[in-house]
Amino acid sequence: MFEFFRHKTDSQEPDNDKKKIFVLLNCYNGGMEYTMERLRQIDAVTDTIRTKGTYDIIAELESDSNQELPDLVLGDVKKIKVVQNVLAPQIGVQKTKISN
Repeated sequence: MFEFFRHKTDSQEPDNDKKKIFVLLNCYNGGMEYTMERLRQIDAVTDTIRTKGTYDIIAELESDSNQELPDLVLGDVKKIKVVQNVLAPQIGVQKTKISN
């Protein structure tokens, strides 16, 4: 069972040319709030979802290029001191309008 607590950055307009990655994080006990706060300070983070389940947080990161995404994960996200584990499968996301 998942319970979602969502933080969406309202100031950023959707950009279909941006590359995205979804990062799943486990935090040490009691570190979720600190991690959420630190994630909100990273410019590339466009959405964070706190969950109850296998992972504690799902973060969406956007960048102008695929080459920048691993650096964002390794350089910014993994350095948060209470993050225990990070899973960051790089998936090409394309938004498609579905019509009836």
